[in-house]
Amino acid sequence: MHKIEVPAELQSVDELIVPTSYKAMSNDDPAFALFVFYLQAGLVEVLPQKWFTAAQYRVGQQWITRAARDPESHRIFGECFGVGTFLLEEDGCRLSEWVSRTPQSPPSQS
Repeated sequence: MHKIEVPAELQSVDELIVPTSYKAMSNDDPAFALFVFYLQAGLVEVLPQKWFTAAQYRVGQQWITRAARDPESHRIFGECFGVGTFLLEEDGCRLSEWVSRTPQSPPSQS
């Protein structure tokens, strides 16, 4: 976790999950991360998406568009443009399962 300055106007927001590109050093390194902002606490957590690599996905043509936390299980789910809707493992960094797949997704990706 990293401490951040939060404007007073945003301090009432509990959590904000922001998908962003992530500098991968190789084709097997994460190319995306989820920044989880805990605005009330003034903290941010960076969750590299270990499953989203250039070796597995077409970075630039496929990307994570949005993510949120399930209020019951507290696990993160989201949408990957060109691939489908996913659920992450409890660590928030690894793919647990595809909830639904986009029809044009190549079958070899998992």
